[in-house]
Amino acid sequence: METGYQRVGAISIHHDREILIKMEARATVRREEAPEVGEIRQLDYRETSELFPPLSKAYSSVHVSGGARVNGRLLRDALLNASQKHGASMVKGDAQLEWSIGRVTGVKVGDTRYEADSIIITAGAWAPELLKPLGMHLSISPQKAQIIHLELEDTETGNWPVVMPPNNQYILAFGGGRVVIGATHEDEKGFDSRPTLGGMHEIIDKGLTVAPGLADATYLETKVGFRPVAPNFLPIIGTVPGFDNLFMANGLGASGLTVGPYLGTQLAKLAAGEDVELDLEQYDVSGAISDNIS
Repeated sequence: METGYQRVGAISIHHDREILIKMEARATVRREEAPEVGEIRQLDYRETSELFPPLSKAYSSVHVSGGARVNGRLLRDALLNASQKHGASMVKGDAQLEWSIGRVTGVKVGDTRYEADSIIITAGAWAPELLKPLGMHLSISPQKAQIIHLELEDTETGNWPVVMPPNNQYILAFGGGRVVIGATHEDEKGFDSRPTLGGMHEIIDKGLTVAPGLADATYLETKVGFRPVAPNFLPIIGTVPGFDNLFMANGLGASGLTVGPYLGTQLAKLAAGEDVELDLEQYDVSGAISDNIS
């Protein structure tokens, strides 16, 4: 099954050697608990450009061999297909929770009611609407993200590493000459799904600063998504206060693609009454919930 995951390595680029030394040191420390980080080494500007040719020659880098890229669409489809293979049913529609004192008794979608012993909410930035009828205000806000897709003609990019520039952007490549640069971090935009000139300008300006070789790339599209952001930008996971069979994870922000599958396994264990690997007090759901007085 195609999961959209491929280990291609990652390079953190910078022009300051002292900063690169510190990056290498931090990565080495992390590898003690996560050996999958792989080999860590410093690359000069020539070696860096060989791995990702469009980059400016001003940058050297720290290369981490265990870095990987993920195609979000393929990963989503793989998870859905795997769940259905193991007996899950997928129902499309607007869901509403049904409850009695201290328990959620089921979910209603359209005219159909689905009873369940446990309910798990993983609705991202849309989760507040599910909890509002329960008298709760969930402090999860949508953060708008715009991402630009480019194409480099007659260039094989499938093995290029993920690039982490010295700003809040990233650049990664897929096969067939496709290159992705992004992303914006736009707060207080609600669910405005429009690609905007300002957002695209920000991405292109920052992208070409570090990778001027992309200037001749063909513009393909701009995609827009919404990150769920919790108070203090910390994720939440656990039981929803007041309902002993209602569970939730949210607030992963930009890390949802990488952390989401792992938190999914922890939520499943929690709903099944099994021990989890996390200290849930550090990700307390109640910290993001208050009474809904509207």
